[in-house]
Amino acid sequence: MTGLSLTLVIADYDHTRDLVSGTVKPQGVNLTSLIFDVEENFSLRQRYFCQAMAVYNA
Repeated sequence: MTGLSLTLVIADYDHTRDLVSGTVKPQGVNLTSLIFDVEENFSLRQRYFCQAMAVYNA
């Protein structure tokens, strides 16, 4: 599939399960889904946000 490559990091929720499993496919997006529990998800987002801010402020 061509298009935007996007990685989705998300916890396992009923309302996003079809997207994560590939039953529902976003048009024009090559989606890679990573399932983490809530604590891992928060920690990962916080770490990448801090790295992005460090690069932005450099």
